[in-house]
Amino acid sequence: TGLIEQKDISGLTIHAKAQQAIVPHLAHDRTPNPWVQQMIGGGDLGLKTGRGFYDWANCDAKAVASQAAQRVEAVLAFLKQMQAKTAPATTPQPRPEHRGGAR
Repeated sequence: TGLIEQKDISGLTIHAKAQQAIVPHLAHDRTPNPWVQQMIGGGDLGLKTGRGFYDWANCDAKAVASQAAQRVEAVLAFLKQMQAKTAPATTPQPRPEHRGGAR
């Protein structure tokens, strides 16, 4: 399902309460995260340099990247397969007043 459809399925009340609890604590400025900027400035660029949020020094970078790509491909194949298995009477229709953008 998409993000909006999932909200309908799980119930809008829980999402509204989550937004009330979480959104006020999120940063809404346009300033890049200083921690990430400091890591980049220090040459810690992630897997390709062996350090980022994780220490990749003892890992085979090509194997890690290949494994990650295989996982993404598996998820995409699974989603495509599941999309083809939509049961009758389970596809909602957009409400006319909500077409063309959020309000």
